[in-house]
Amino acid sequence: MKDLLVMFGILAVWIILQKYVLPRLGVPT
Repeated sequence: MKDLLVMFGILAVWIILQKYVLPRLGVPT
């Protein structure tokens, strides 16, 4: 169960990075 929460956390961070951070840096998605 703990590993599942960790995976969801990493996935959420990755989605946030792709949606908000990378476009600001001008990185093509």
